[in-house]
Amino acid sequence: MEGYTKIASFMGLHPESAQVLRFSDLNLQNILYLQAEIYGLREDLRKIEAQTQNASSDDLKDFALDWFTLASTQDENGRVNQQWQKFLQLRPLLKEYSIHPISCI
Repeated sequence: MEGYTKIASFMGLHPESAQVLRFSDLNLQNILYLQAEIYGLREDLRKIEAQTQNASSDDLKDFALDWFTLASTQDENGRVNQQWQKFLQLRPLLKEYSIHPISCI
């Protein structure tokens, strides 16, 4: 064994010797970027939600109350509706954001 493998093996056998960088500044910068991105997408989502609440279609108005209708309704081109698409865009960012508690940085 050589290099990183050797060092990792040693640290595994002697965890008290493990010294690794936490890159706190970069982790915090990443969290701030995620936060800004999520905030912007949330604003977009809220605008879309307001539009669907004011729509003439009952299906669109039902989006706020019926998850199945929200997730299964397609636009005129057969694509997932804009509101659900925006939420799906948010989902991985929210997941990533939630695994970074500030106290762990």
